[in-house]
Parts: sequence; C-alpha cells; structure tokens
Amino acid sequence: MSMRLMAHMVSHGSPAVVPITADQYERMMAVGILDEGAPIELIDGMLLFKDRRDAPAPPMTQGPRHLLAIKILAKLLENLLPSNRFHVQQQGPVVCNESNVPEPDVCILKGLPDRYGDRLPGAADVVLAIEVSQTSLDIDQYDKAELYNRSGVPSYWIINLADDTVIVHAEPRVSARTYGQQTVVPRGGVVALDLPGSDPVEISVDDLLPGRFAP
Repeated sequence: MSMRLMAHMVSHGSPAVVPITADQYERMMAVGILDEGAPIELIDGMLLFKDRRDAPAPPMTQGPRHLLAIKILAKLLENLLPSNRFHVQQQGPVVCNESNVPEPDVCILKGLPDRYGDRLPGAADVVLAIEVSQTSLDIDQYDKAELYNRSGVPSYWIINLADDTVIVHAEPRVSARTYGQQTVVPRGGVVALDLPGSDPVEISVDDLLPGRFAP
C-alpha cells in the first residue's frame, strides 16, 4: 500500500480496504492463489508479509539467523514433547478468528499432525506460540501479543534476536489488550515450558538462541 493511499484513508476515513475472511484466505491457499510457504499472514482482514529478516532487506527475504533460530527451536521442542500428545508446527497458519490467521514461526499443537488433515489448527489447539523477532519486534511485541492474548493462546514467546532475550507472555486475559504476565529472560536464565497434563520443563535461554554473530 502506498503512503499516499494510507494517508488518504487515515484523513478521509475512506473504506478503501475490503477485509478478507479466514475462509477466503484458506480457499486462496487451496487453489494456489497464495503459494504454499509464502510469508503472508492474514492480520485484521489484510494480507501482510511476515517479516523474517535479520536486517533491512526485501520483504520476501528470510535472514539466516532467523532461519537458524527456527531450526533450533523446532529440534529442541520436538525432543522435549511427548510424541503421542503434541507436535511442533513450523511457519504454518493458525486460525485465531474470522479476520486473523497468523503464522507463528514455531508453535506446539495438541495431538498428532493427522489430527489436522482436514482443517487448519485453531487458537484452541495451540499450547505455545513462538515468534522469532529482529526487524519485526514492534509487531510481535504489541500486535501479535494482543492477537494471541485475545485468542486465548496460553503461552506466547518472542525470541528477541536483537537483544538476545526471550520475552515470555503467560496468563491470557481475553478481555484485556495483553497477557497478565510478561517476563524478559536474558541469556543465562531459564524459561518454563508448560504442557497440559505434564510438569513444567525448564529450558535454558542459551539453548533457545542461536550463537551471537552479525546478521
């Protein structure tokens, strides 16, 4: 969207944007209008590029450190999960409501993958959503946190590559704008992975973050 069009919408209140629904978004993927794996999310009824960059770059670019962080997270979590009760999804859609289908970089879903053979997972299926963030920190820390909170996702982590921290959100308050608990955990600290029906598992932040190197 051009800055001129955006300014016109703000100043004149023009209904220039026709929102897309979650059902339309799913059908666009099913018929190939949206390529599988394309970094596009449905947020507040609009198709937005998902920012996977390490530094300023074209919007379709995925930074190497961002990609490495996702691989580290997925492997670590897969090794910790009871394989018959949960599984890890990487960069896949989650239907939060009629206007929002974000694609968390990593999330833990209830059940086995074949549970979702005929539908996309919804917010009620998510145990933990994780966004890996560097250039997208503002969106992840505010807009995504509000969205996951409103949707009742129990836990939301931001792997903050800019500051080498993990921002942990817990205790969703659906009627509020954000989670009831937010903690910033630096290197050297631990975060707790809470799985329904299991004791919390402590994970070192050092194990969640890729090594320090310039993007």
